[in-house]
Amino acid sequence: MAIPHKRILKKFFPVFLILLPTFNFYQLSENGDEYKLYLKKYQASFYKGEEYLRNGEFQNSIESYKQSLEFAKENGDKRSQVRCLIQLGLLYWNTGNLDKSINFYRKAHSIAKQFQFSPEYSKCTNIIEINRLYQKGKESRRLDAYHESIDSFQSAIQIARENKYEHHELKCLRQLSLSYWELSELKEFFLLNQECLEISRKLNHKREFGKANNNIGLYYWKTNDYSKALSYYQEALYIARRVENKEEVSGCLNNIANVLQFLGFQNKAIEYLLEALHIDKELGNELYISKDLNNIGEAYRNLGIISGDSNFLLKALDYFERSHSLSKKNDNIQTTSKVLNNMGLTYFELHDNVKAEECFRVSIELARQVNDRETSCVIISNIGFAQLDIGRITEAVDSFKQAIEIGVNKEALWEAHFGLGKCFELRNEFSLAIENYKKAIDVIDNIRKGISIDIHKAGYSRDKVKVFESLVSLLFKLKNHKKFDATEEIFHVIESAKARAFLESLGESKIDIRNRLTEDLRKSEIKIAKKITTGMRKLMEEDISETKRREVLESVKDAEDEYLLLISKMRVEVPEVASLVSPLPCTLLEVQNEIIDEKTAIIEYFLGESQSFVFLITEKDRYLYELPEREKIRKSLKAYLKALSDEPRVAFKGLKGSKRLCKELLPFMHKIPSAVENLVIVPDGVLYYLPFETLSLSNNSGQQLENFLISKFKISYSPSSSSLMFLKRLKRNRIPSKDLLAFGSPNYSKNGKLDGDDNTIPSLLLKDLFHNEGFDLSPLPYSKKEIANISRFFTLSNKDIYIGDYASETAFKSISIERYKIIHFACHGLLNEKIPLRSALVLSLSDNMTEDGFLQVSEIYNLRLKSELVILSACQTARGRLENGEGILGLPRIFFYSGARSVISTLWRIEDKSTARFMKFFYKYLTKGLDKSNSLRLAKIQMMKSGYAHPFYWAAFILNGDYSSAIF
Repeated sequence: MAIPHKRILKKFFPVFLILLPTFNFYQLSENGDEYKLYLKKYQASFYKGEEYLRNGEFQNSIESYKQSLEFAKENGDKRSQVRCLIQLGLLYWNTGNLDKSINFYRKAHSIAKQFQFSPEYSKCTNIIEINRLYQKGKESRRLDAYHESIDSFQSAIQIARENKYEHHELKCLRQLSLSYWELSELKEFFLLNQECLEISRKLNHKREFGKANNNIGLYYWKTNDYSKALSYYQEALYIARRVENKEEVSGCLNNIANVLQFLGFQNKAIEYLLEALHIDKELGNELYISKDLNNIGEAYRNLGIISGDSNFLLKALDYFERSHSLSKKNDNIQTTSKVLNNMGLTYFELHDNVKAEECFRVSIELARQVNDRETSCVIISNIGFAQLDIGRITEAVDSFKQAIEIGVNKEALWEAHFGLGKCFELRNEFSLAIENYKKAIDVIDNIRKGISIDIHKAGYSRDKVKVFESLVSLLFKLKNHKKFDATEEIFHVIESAKARAFLESLGESKIDIRNRLTEDLRKSEIKIAKKITTGMRKLMEEDISETKRREVLESVKDAEDEYLLLISKMRVEVPEVASLVSPLPCTLLEVQNEIIDEKTAIIEYFLGESQSFVFLITEKDRYLYELPEREKIRKSLKAYLKALSDEPRVAFKGLKGSKRLCKELLPFMHKIPSAVENLVIVPDGVLYYLPFETLSLSNNSGQQLENFLISKFKISYSPSSSSLMFLKRLKRNRIPSKDLLAFGSPNYSKNGKLDGDDNTIPSLLLKDLFHNEGFDLSPLPYSKKEIANISRFFTLSNKDIYIGDYASETAFKSISIERYKIIHFACHGLLNEKIPLRSALVLSLSDNMTEDGFLQVSEIYNLRLKSELVILSACQTARGRLENGEGILGLPRIFFYSGARSVISTLWRIEDKSTARFMKFFYKYLTKGLDKSNSLRLAKIQMMKSGYAHPFYWAAFILNGDYSSAIF
C-alpha cells in the first residue's frame, strides 16, 4: 500500500485594491523638497511591492514593503507604517510564515489603535481573529476533533468573505478541505480545492495554486481516476520546482510515483521516489522519510512479484523495516499500520505465513485504532488471501466479505471479490464463484475507465488477467461437465481480457486530438519534442564526454517522462476524448455475422497460468479446445523460434518442430471447412512471436517445405477479434489521392559520407536508448533497390519517393501523409521493450537535418493517416514489449492508432537483399488487384521457389489488421 503525500502546488493573476499612503503632514518636515523626496521614494517602493504581489513574487514584494516601512518610520508617517505592516503580514501569511505574519498584524493593530486609524484597526482585528480561528482549526484536527476543526475554519472563511480578504480565505479553504479529507468526505474535499484553484489563479498565488492541484490529484487518486491524478500531480510538481519548495517537490514526486506503481511502472516509480528520499533527507523530515522508504519498498515488492525474483522481495523488506523503525519512533500510527501490512504481504510472497499473519494482526489493530477504514479494508482482504493459502476457507470467506462490506478501496474490492470467487469455487458453489469473478471484473473495468493512454492501461491490467483466467477456467470446467454450454460466454470473457487498451485506442483514434488542444498544451508539446530532438542530436556528437553524455541522456529521459504525462493530460483535457464511450468487446455472433464468411476462419488463443484455450470460429460453427499452460507452450516454442530467426547457414532444421507445433497448437485442422482460404490468427503471449504460416500440415516424415500452412491458407493476425471488427467497420471520409509514399536507403552517416566507422552513430546511444546490444546502423545498400523495385509498379504522378539524404525525418514531417494509400519504410528499426514509446524507425542522420532522424512511437502518435497499408520493412518491427493480455506494445500498434487499416511488420532482423526481392513479389501481386493477405501469401510462395526457401527470408513478414480488402 503506497502512502500519498498531502503536500501541494500552479498558474495566476490578481486584482487588488491598492492601499495608497496618506500622510500626517504635521509630522513631516516643513521643507517641501524633503517631503517630495520622501513621497517619491515611499510611493516607488510601495508600488513596486504591489506590482510584485500582483505577479506572485512574494519575496521581492516583502523586500519592497520593508523598504517602504523604513521610509515611513524615518519620516514618522504612522499610517503608512500601519499599511506596510499589514501588507507584510499578508505576504508572510502567503509564504506560510504565520508567526511573522501575526506579529506584523499585531504591530499594525497596536499603532492603528493608538492613533485611531479605524479602517486599519478593524482590518487587523478581523485578520487576527481569522488567524486565531485558523490555528484553532489546525489544532482541533491534530487532536482528531474534525467537526470542531471544520467549524473554526468555516468561521474564519466567513470573516474573510465578508471583508473580501481573498488571500486569507484561500488558505482557510484549503485547510478546511484537509479536515474533510480526514473524514473521508472526498466530494467536499474536491469542491473546496476547486475553489482554491480558481482563487489562487486569480491572485497569482503560485504556491497555493500548486497545492490545490496536488489536492485535486489526491482526490482523483482516491477515486481511481489515475490519468487525471497524474495530470494534476504533474502540474503541482511543475509549480513546486518553479517556486523552489523542496518539501512540496518531494510530496509531488511521491504522489506521481504512487500512481505509476498502480499503472505497472515500478522502475520509473523508484526513480521518482529516490529523488524524494534525497530531498527529505536534506530537509531532515523523518515523517516523510518513513513514507518514502515504505513506497520504495512497495515498488520493489511489486517488482519481485512480476519477475518472480525473491531478491527484490528481500530488498523490499529492508526498506519496509527502515520505514517501520522511523514511523514507530515518530509515533505515526497510520504509516506504521501501512508498513506492517506491506511487510505482511512480502512475507506472504516469501511463503513465511507465520510472520505474515503476525504483521497483518498488528497492522489491523493499528488501523482500527486510528479509524483508518481504507487501510483496514486492504488489510482484511490480505488476511483473507493468507487464510485461503493455508486452506482456512471459512475464515477467508468471512474476511473477504468484511472487506467488501467496508468497500472504500476499489483495488481491495476487486481483490476481495476475486478471493471470494476462489473460495466459492473450492467449495463447489460455482454460481457464487462466477458471480464474484464477474464483480471483480466489473470493478477492474470501472477503474480502467480512469486511465487515458493505452500503455498505462496495459500496465494496470497486467496482473488483473488472473481474474479473467479463473472465470474462463471455471466456465470451461462446467461446460465439460455438461452443466451448460458456456462457449459464447467464455469467448466474451476472453475478448474482454484481450487487447482492451488497443481497442479503446482505436475508438479514440477517430478524434483528432491535436487540433483540439489548448494553446498551452500545443506549446508544451513543441517544447518537449524539441528537448528530446536536441538531446538526441547531442548524443550523436563524436566528441561528447562521458559525463556530458550521461547528463544529456538524463535530460532526454526526463523529457520522455514529461511527454508521456503530457499525452495523458491531452486526453484528460479534450472533452471529446473524456466523454468517449469505449467500444465494447464483440460477441461470437457478431464475429460470425460481420467478420467471417464461408472462406474465413478465426483462430483465437488465450494462454493461462494453469491451462490455455483456443477457439476455432467458422461461418457456421465454433469449437473450443484446451491447451497446456502458457509456460509449457513457451518452452515448446523456444527452439523452433530460434531455428526460424537465425540467419541460415544450412538448410532449415525446424521441420520436425513445425509438425509438432502444428499438432499442439492447431488440434482442429480436420474441422476447418474445405472452402476456407483465410485464417485470421488472434495470438496471445509468446504466440505473438510465431509466424503460423511456417507450421507444417504434413503427417509424413518428409522434409517438404511445400507443406507449410502458407501453401494452403492466406494468413493474417489481429490482437483481438473486437479490434479486427472495428477496423473492418472503419469508414474513410476521403479516399487518399496518391498510391505510394516510400522512404528508403537513408543516409546513416552524419556528414554525408557512407564509409568509415568514424561517421557511424555511436553505439552507446543505441545501447542506452534502445537496448539493442551489438546492433549498429550500417548502410542498407539493397533498400535502395527495394524502393526502386516497388516504385516501378506506380505511375510518376501517384508516388513520392525519398532516398538517401532525402529520406529524412524532416521530410517525412513536412508531408501531408493522409494523401497516401500505402506508406512504405525501408530502413533500420530500433526496438525498446522497456520503454515502448522510444522505439523508432531510423531515417537519415546527416548533419544538415533539423530533426534527430529517429521517428519514434511518441512522434507517430500525432500522425493522422488514411492509409490502407503501412509497410515497416525494417528489423523486428512486429516486436515490442509483450504485456500479459494486451499483446505487443510497439510500432504496428501505434500506426493503427494513427489511422492505418493494415500494417505489415517483421518478427526478426531481416536481410536487406532478400527483402528487396520479397517486396518486389508482394507489390506485383498487390498492384494486380489481389487483396493484402493473398498478395503476401503469394510473395512468400514465390520466395520459396526462387532460392529463398528457408523461412528466415519470408516468414518474418506478418500482416496485422484488415486482411481481405484489395487496394487497387
